[in-house]
Amino acid sequence: MADVGRNAPCPCGSGKKYKHCHWRIDQEIQRQNVQLDRAWRTLGQRIQEFGVQPSMAPEYVSAWERFWDRKVPVQAVATLNVVQRFRFVDWYIFDYRTSRDRKRVAELFLEAHGSELSSLEQDLIGDWVTTHLSVYEVIDASEDHLGVRDVFTAEEQKVSETGVDEYPVIGTRLMARLLPLGGSLRIAPGATPLPPSDGEGLLDLIQPRFKAWQEARYGADWDDFLGEAGYLLNHFMIRDMEPMEAPAMEEAEMEPHQAARSIARRMQRELITSSLAAHYDRWVDKSIPEWGGKTPRAMMQTPEGAEKVELFLELLEDIEKGRSGSGQPTYDVSLLRRKLGLTTETSTAGGIILPG
Repeated sequence: MADVGRNAPCPCGSGKKYKHCHWRIDQEIQRQNVQLDRAWRTLGQRIQEFGVQPSMAPEYVSAWERFWDRKVPVQAVATLNVVQRFRFVDWYIFDYRTSRDRKRVAELFLEAHGSELSSLEQDLIGDWVTTHLSVYEVIDASEDHLGVRDVFTAEEQKVSETGVDEYPVIGTRLMARLLPLGGSLRIAPGATPLPPSDGEGLLDLIQPRFKAWQEARYGADWDDFLGEAGYLLNHFMIRDMEPMEAPAMEEAEMEPHQAARSIARRMQRELITSSLAAHYDRWVDKSIPEWGGKTPRAMMQTPEGAEKVELFLELLEDIEKGRSGSGQPTYDVSLLRRKLGLTTETSTAGGIILPG
């Protein structure tokens, strides 16, 4: 509880000073929350980077063709929007069974880099690979959570943070993955709203396939089915899409695996920069424990608060300069200044600085 002085009475009512009662517990909770938030921002990105490295190109191409039902050539990745690309990457790293003992990309990442991960990060990956894509109907919405119902199992759950651009209204159906984080659930990037008219058509497509699949596997349920065949949900989303022609571009003339590596590197950079932009867009309205629980936007209401925000932004600029110097994608901090009213400068194209 950042707004309670260490020598003040503990809010629990014990009569003890806060520092002799719940202070250490609250500090540990805050530390764990910081670790969870950092893992949420970086762990998925690291798994993505692993999944698009050159040695994974054959797996990437195979997964791409299955997910897009051979309607979108891998060379046409640039024609897809960011949500569509996130939707594929999410399924590829958590659901797709590779040729390496049918292990998922996230599991292969854990095997290769587990020694570099904290126990919290290892546990998160273990939890995440047990999830699957599904379709959820929004049944409740408030400032701090969404209530959703799985359209296949009717299971109801609460989600603490969404991965969609706009806060969905009650009745919206989302093709999405729910990822556990600490004691809560978050919607993975790539969540896609379904048109209201698509409800019955989705069930007509999926339910017969589930029953046939279940008959061949005694005791199997929806979780098992969607974990193996979640790509069918995307097939439904693109059922009316006309197959694309491979674009006449330099990559189309490459050997297939070489082209896949080239595309994957470009896609990786786009995903990283899109993730950074989405994170900082949410950050301006996020409670900051070190600032007494105030959001950056609220801090801007007083000169003292604005000074603290500016100090942080200067530090962030130094960090981003260091990332740029090492060849990593970076975020243009001037965008945050504009959002918070600290400057009227115009941003660079797209708001993202890409290293040369």
